[in-house]
Amino acid sequence: MVNVIQFPGRPGTSSPEEAAALVLQPFNQVRHTLQRSLGWDDLTLFIRICCTSAATLLAPEYTAQHAIESGWSGLDEARARGHTLLRLIVEMGE
Repeated sequence: MVNVIQFPGRPGTSSPEEAAALVLQPFNQVRHTLQRSLGWDDLTLFIRICCTSAATLLAPEYTAQHAIESGWSGLDEARARGHTLLRLIVEMGE
C-alpha cells in the first residue's frame, strides 16, 4: 500500500499510556495535544478521531463491561462522552 497524500512526520512521540489517557482529558487539552502531535492546523484527523471514538462509545454492542475496562465509571459516562464528542464536531462547524 502506498500513501497518495504525504503527511508530515510527527514532531514528537507519545507513549501508549499518554495516547490512552487522551480520552479522559478535557476537550481543549485533547485538541491542543492532537494539533501539537500532528504539527499542522488541519482538523480533519481530529474530526475523524472524534467521530470514530463517538461511534465506538455509542455503539449498541459497547457494553458496561467495555466502558469499565476502558477507564470509564460506567456505560452512562462513556455514552455521555460520545454525545459530547459529536456536539464538539457540530460546534466546530458553526
